[in-house]
Amino acid sequence: ISNCVGIIHNWQYAGYDNALPEHYPANPGLGGGTALQAAIAQGHADGCLMAVHENYVDYYPNYPQFNAAALALNSNGSQMLSWLNPSTEIQSYATKPSWMVTNAATQSPLIHANYGTTADYLDVNSAVVPSWHGDMDATSPQAGMLSALTQNSKSLWAYERKTHEGPVLGEGANHWYYSG
Repeated sequence: ISNCVGIIHNWQYAGYDNALPEHYPANPGLGGGTALQAAIAQGHADGCLMAVHENYVDYYPNYPQFNAAALALNSNGSQMLSWLNPSTEIQSYATKPSWMVTNAATQSPLIHANYGTTADYLDVNSAVVPSWHGDMDATSPQAGMLSALTQNSKSLWAYERKTHEGPVLGEGANHWYYSG
């Protein structure tokens, strides 16, 4: 196989889709940083770029640095719901689009520096329609604007490419909105 990217999906500190946007350090129950470093090194040795799964759209109430100001609001002022993790039954909230890069900046540089990633995988951003996660908080930049998710996702993708020094992949579904 040539021109490949390996994606390690389940590695996050609190487990898959839990306590996000915390990803780092690697899950101790899965071997921690030593095991993740070894897996990424093996992928590199096999000639592949290596990526890990990151998600800066879903914001969980059990995130250790939880900040309600990071949550998108509905027009009635309630917190906008996002993914419900069926295995933990923990309901996440939608991150304000303007907070995605801010949250990534707390995690991605550490991930790249400590595990040697050469690519990245962003969950959600390319799989949803542009109107999926807006923010109706009148005090927020781009409040109520359809372009909020796409513009901030574009900034996040650029940030991740620079941070991981390689390509950024994402899931499909509605990705055709963002092609090009």
